[in-house]
Amino acid sequence: MALANSQANRLAIDLLERSRLYRNSREIRQALSPCDTTASLLVNDPTKAHRLKNCTVTVCTADLPPGALVRLWPASLPKDCESAIYLTAPMEHFRQSAGRLTSSQLLLLGSWLCGQYRPRPDLTSGFIGAPPLCSAESIQHYLAMHPLLRCRKKAQSTAACLINNLASPAEAALLLLLTCPARLGGYGLPKPKANPSIALNESARQLLPAQKTVKPDLFWPKAALDVEYDSDEYHSRSLNTHDRQRIAALMAMDIEVLPITRQTLYSESALKRVAEIISRKLGVPLQTPVESKQAELRQTVLGPHDFW
Repeated sequence: MALANSQANRLAIDLLERSRLYRNSREIRQALSPCDTTASLLVNDPTKAHRLKNCTVTVCTADLPPGALVRLWPASLPKDCESAIYLTAPMEHFRQSAGRLTSSQLLLLGSWLCGQYRPRPDLTSGFIGAPPLCSAESIQHYLAMHPLLRCRKKAQSTAACLINNLASPAEAALLLLLTCPARLGGYGLPKPKANPSIALNESARQLLPAQKTVKPDLFWPKAALDVEYDSDEYHSRSLNTHDRQRIAALMAMDIEVLPITRQTLYSESALKRVAEIISRKLGVPLQTPVESKQAELRQTVLGPHDFW
């Protein structure tokens, strides 16, 4: 049987054998926690489709592609054991989502799958920090290995826009608006590195004596340019002080820092001026976004997200 956690808008689809035996299992419930009030389950045999509380059960007899599932429970059984719960791998979830999401929604989904954050609309900040579930490269490799899968073309073209290690929804929005090709609503700038670790030089260490490295938000190494998203809405005074010291350390290493406020991010004209500045510093032309696609992209990455 397959399980999808609706808290991540059906992030998982799985294969759970013998659901009748497992329906009251405390260990299974713990393995699936945290789970939203509704789960989507997929079984590979009609005889295993049982009515379960807060679950939607669907029968699917088609073979899933290699690498589409990852073992969730139990970890101790043999690898080929049928009595186990599997989650849909993030790469397969991305591919499946291409069939129901718009391109801009798929871009945002991919950004958090490959990013260091998780959407949490129940929190004031809207997200929490967490390790990446996969990488942009792993998504691209998975799609390349399965050329006959449905929605592969859309998923592949969208995955080409992704980068790893974005740390917040705001960074994801900024990245996508600046670097997506014009056909998807962006300005087509070269992709930067997100939050790379850069060793401090002697001058920078004096500003950050407790650190050996510093992480710029969106960094173009060849131009030594860092675009920093500057929002103190959810930050304490001490954190703001640390951010200022971090920016000073970056400048001490001859890295140019371009701060972007929330007001700039949400202003189409202001962000266009930022894109023009970056294009000049990188020495590349600026693409003109398709107007309708830009409006769609902005609405998706800057608006409330309810499609996970």
